[in-house]
Amino acid sequence: MTARALALALCLSWLPAEASPAFRFRIPDGFRDLSPGVPDASFAGLPEAIVTEARSGKYAAFGMDLSEEDGFYENFNAVVQTGALEVSEGFASEHKAQLPVEYSKLLGGPVVVLEHGISSIGGVPVIRAIYDVQNPDFPMRQLQYMIPGGSGEWAILTYTATPLTFDRYRPVFEASAAATEGGQEAKLVDFGRAGKWGLYGAGIGLVVGLIAQLAKKRQKAAKPAPRRMPGRPAPRR
Repeated sequence: MTARALALALCLSWLPAEASPAFRFRIPDGFRDLSPGVPDASFAGLPEAIVTEARSGKYAAFGMDLSEEDGFYENFNAVVQTGALEVSEGFASEHKAQLPVEYSKLLGGPVVVLEHGISSIGGVPVIRAIYDVQNPDFPMRQLQYMIPGGSGEWAILTYTATPLTFDRYRPVFEASAAATEGGQEAKLVDFGRAGKWGLYGAGIGLVVGLIAQLAKKRQKAAKPAPRRMPGRPAPRR
């Protein structure tokens, strides 16, 4: 990811998460729950970058699989914002066409839509998309849901894995999304303060930046120390 692209993602993600009396989210099975309100013990032993991000106030729900040793933390986040989202065939068509264009700007690499359409959670129509982020340094595959919450709010659920691990995580991701409560149909589209694509960025940009930081730290930690020739003293520091 280029520094410019990451900076753009950070700028588009400044909006704080709204406190939602209606939405209820379920962290994917096996993930550590780092959502607002969890006890301090949940953060024990975690890298500072994760603690800072989870407590940033941007997310209504946040979880990560910390067991993976592939240099990538599979993750989930939910962002709730004020506004309204009417799910229709017209909106779905527009969203499918614009998603790769706008997300490529945010994510620092080409975005290819693999699946896209209208689905249902709790009997409420939602937008559901799966897409690849073809970033040469950190390729990702994301599953995303856009869920209306009536005329006052709406939610974005984003599940992230790598293209190699996504199929293994997909049932867990889908079960988590299906357990979401509080969705309600809306009769208008109103994306509130920041506009449509700015709010989409709230669900993905900072988590991508976090993954990049953590992966870099893991790579650095795993880098073997330079080998010395037998009989030669270690260099002084």
